[in-house]
Amino acid sequence: MPNYKITLFTIKPHTNETDLDNCYNALSHAPLTCVDRHHTILPHYVTLILNIQTQLSLQKLITLCGQATSPYNVDFYVHTHVDKDYKIFIADMDKTLIMEECIDIMADSIGVGDVIKEITEQAMQGKIDFVQALYKRVNLLKRMSQETLYEVRQEITLRQHMPLLLSTLKKKGIYTILISGGFSFFVEYFANLLNFDRYFSNVLCIKNDMLTGELEGKIVDAAFKRDTLLHFCKTLNVSPDEVIAMGDGANDMPMLQEAGLAISMEGKDILKPVCNLQLQHCKADILPFLL
Repeated sequence: MPNYKITLFTIKPHTNETDLDNCYNALSHAPLTCVDRHHTILPHYVTLILNIQTQLSLQKLITLCGQATSPYNVDFYVHTHVDKDYKIFIADMDKTLIMEECIDIMADSIGVGDVIKEITEQAMQGKIDFVQALYKRVNLLKRMSQETLYEVRQEITLRQHMPLLLSTLKKKGIYTILISGGFSFFVEYFANLLNFDRYFSNVLCIKNDMLTGELEGKIVDAAFKRDTLLHFCKTLNVSPDEVIAMGDGANDMPMLQEAGLAISMEGKDILKPVCNLQLQHCKADILPFLL
């Protein structure tokens, strides 16, 4: 019978051990045996670690944990008892590494925000094709000045504790890749700021210091993200099971499905069945304690 570990965790000031125990009680009705459980106190969090035995699949456990934690401000991580030595970290940028969708701020700056935000939301939920949505949104940005791009970049907020996470990964010798369906103007900046080893993104076509409403080169979409993960696994002689992937939207799903550890960072509902570590309430500073 497979052995799994379920870690439930919550922010100290907002909830307490009772909520964690309530989640455990909900899980106890499932066909699993809890061999051991104990609370752990971290600087800003309280965790409840469950060592279980079950014949349920990992995907079924993820679903059960999602159902058990949804009434509370509790996040979870489900994994096997075998400790993994992760070798690659690959992450999306917009709404994952940073708090905003860059294209939405760009749109606001030229008065087409409502139109573009609606297209963005539908694409992230998987309701419309990402590439089709990308071309449509970029065309709406036609004739935006390059100077405006610098102004937009000043409005972007790095997600709290991401520098801590990246420095922790670097200390562990993990190869880091930033991959985004967003734009190189922003991705290059944050990749260099956080010392990523590689980065990939879409390139805006600029002529005479103005956006043309077109893109240059190969499009970074869901398939490109998955293929990039697999390419670096082959290049670095790493199993996909030794990869950490992080994202928030539908175009991250194929990449997340390949990874041994799939992290949803305040992700859309479409990601819930595939991510074994889901952050909806807690911050990124919990991750170094879990990896």
